[in-house]
Amino acid sequence: MNSAGLLVLAVAGLLLLLPSLAWVLAPLRRDLPPREPADPRVLALLAEREALLATLRDLEADHRDGRLSEANYAPLRAGVLSRGSAVLAALDRLAAERSGEVAELAAELERDVVAAGGGAGTAFGGAAVQGTGPGELERRFCSQCGRAVSRDARFCEGCGQPLGRPTADEPGATDGA
Repeated sequence: MNSAGLLVLAVAGLLLLLPSLAWVLAPLRRDLPPREPADPRVLALLAEREALLATLRDLEADHRDGRLSEANYAPLRAGVLSRGSAVLAALDRLAAERSGEVAELAAELERDVVAAGGGAGTAFGGAAVQGTGPGELERRFCSQCGRAVSRDARFCEGCGQPLGRPTADEPGATDGA
């Protein structure tokens, strides 16, 4: 093949490659909706949780390898576990706080829609929630990442955290659950 043939082949290749590349990269160029800024309290607690988990792994490795005696290991481990449970409780409180805020906003929106003549259950897509009262609009939230999850979800779609079944006093609980 001569140099003119190679040039034509290279140009044809580029003409095929550029549109393909543009099509593949198109989703990255879309304007994404702005993300809600993360709560700095949650970020700090998550960072502390990760640090505590790393400390616990290090303690266990040191104890297993004989670098840390049982007399030193037990109180150190107990302190890390105690602080870890306090961090998890604080994360749960923040998730419950956020859940309450979202539920209040949903109820307020529903009241505004009803006041505007929309009728109950129309604020969130009509038939999907038709016949639900404002109290039933509350959703569950993942204790790990704070993301709203459906009432029957077993795992968080955001982080994969296993979710327990809703309890009888929790929104979304059903008699058969």
